[in-house]
Amino acid sequence: WTANTLQWVRGLGGKSGVGSRLRSDTANLYYLRGRRPGPALRMYWYDHRRNFGDLLNPWLARRLGFWPVRASLVQADVIGVGSVLDGLPESSRASIWGAGRMLEEGPRVLPAGPILALRGALTRDLLGAPGKTPLGDPGLLVGRFTRRLPQHYSIGVVPHLSHFGIPTFRSFVAAVPGSVLVDVAGSPDRVIRTVSRCGAIVTSSLHGLVIADAFGIPATWVMPEPLLLGGSFKFRDYLSAFGAKDGRQTDADDVAAGTLNLGTVSASAVQVIQDCLLSQVPRFSAPRA
Repeated sequence: WTANTLQWVRGLGGKSGVGSRLRSDTANLYYLRGRRPGPALRMYWYDHRRNFGDLLNPWLARRLGFWPVRASLVQADVIGVGSVLDGLPESSRASIWGAGRMLEEGPRVLPAGPILALRGALTRDLLGAPGKTPLGDPGLLVGRFTRRLPQHYSIGVVPHLSHFGIPTFRSFVAAVPGSVLVDVAGSPDRVIRTVSRCGAIVTSSLHGLVIADAFGIPATWVMPEPLLLGGSFKFRDYLSAFGAKDGRQTDADDVAAGTLNLGTVSASAVQVIQDCLLSQVPRFSAPRA
């Protein structure tokens, strides 16, 4: 980079939130310059539709010092963020790091590769994994790599891709001053920044809830029509890592009426999950079984 560009980057340190984000994101700066920040890591993430939750996989890998390379479920070294374990083939020897199931019904087959962590207790029990298996969604690590920005919006509405255009959410945003509709088809950086600037979150996207929890932002989840594949399972699975069942859910009719069941999870519980997930990262490079 030129001296002027480097000076510009250093100057960002004086602006709220930005300098700290850059300092904690050295690996990504190298990535932007075209240099590999570390060893290649073959990861699987769903990419048939652009969704920031799935793209958290390469986003996190870069910040953990790896060069993410998308691979199939069979060829991946690590399977992380996402409800992808229902279709995991027997030939896969990937390490499972916080992934979960989509469906509450179906074959209950324990993955052949190392289970470093699972998203929640419901996935753990369906797979027949040991009771001591670490639990938690890796999306919570966003809170370790990015600081919450100063609040700019009253409420952020984060619809699932299938719900982006439904009247329930658009009418709510139109009626609530200072609210914002968040497009999950945007980049992880854009979605994370927008969520971090909200005073509260209403979401039918699981990772809208996860990112809110990573920042300690009051949030509620909603399950409007059309119902998602698997229904509420992935939400209940995620919450089970905190010992909760179906807390903080708001009915779609109550959203329309402005009655929200907002709440947060324990900051100390989030920290425990983050620490546990990070402790498993050195095993990414271990030889696969």
